[in-house]
Amino acid sequence: LHTSLTGREGHDTYAPTSIAILCDKGYDYFALGHVHKREVVREAAPRIVFPGNLQGRHAKETGPKGCELVTVEGGVISATEFVALETVRWHQMRLDASGLSSIDSLARHFKGMAEDLVEHARDKLHAVRLLIHGESPLHRLEAEQPGTITAAIQATTMEFDNIDLWIEEVRLDLRSPFDRTAAAERADAVGEVVRLVNSIGADDGAIRAWFLKHLAEMKEVPSALADMAPASLDVAAMHALLADAEASVLAQISGL
Repeated sequence: LHTSLTGREGHDTYAPTSIAILCDKGYDYFALGHVHKREVVREAAPRIVFPGNLQGRHAKETGPKGCELVTVEGGVISATEFVALETVRWHQMRLDASGLSSIDSLARHFKGMAEDLVEHARDKLHAVRLLIHGESPLHRLEAEQPGTITAAIQATTMEFDNIDLWIEEVRLDLRSPFDRTAAAERADAVGEVVRLVNSIGADDGAIRAWFLKHLAEMKEVPSALADMAPASLDVAAMHALLADAEASVLAQISGL
């Protein structure tokens, strides 16, 4: 049955119905479509399941994907089992770089996390969207040499044995290890930059309004690249870009 029931997170209500209505129909099992995330809505009598799609299509459709195998004996469901069928498994990985002060230490940390991530499914291609966050001197390094962290992560994937792993994207949400509260009180250029960043990123509404205002004069990107358009960025990405901009400016004017 193609329906989102009474709605699911991230989905508009589609062909709405309810669990109570389905229970009244006299069926033993409902496999529901439309929602790509697997969910067991009701265990039995009747069993109601969103089996999910067979293959994650992008980084928002993470984890094992496949079907529900239903065994019927004597007209009664005797067993159900999730069977993973995807060729590519998507992941969103968060790496806390707090306390990591070198590219080598970051690479070692990432390698250990990645090996744990794929341990039970080494037969698949693993596509990873990586978010590196935290307070680290690596923030200054990236500000001085943009692209250094991404290049290091990409290089590390070449060191894996019997692991097929692809880095779809590396996102950064790093902060420089300095006292921003104290810096905001300074009467020099450093203080001015920090105060400006604080005002722009005061809340999600403020940063989105600022971004959209300054993007207003940009030409629209081709429809095929709509997902990459600056105006389509989520708020987390906007905060990350703002932090990178602050680090770049502070690195130039003060050596922080």
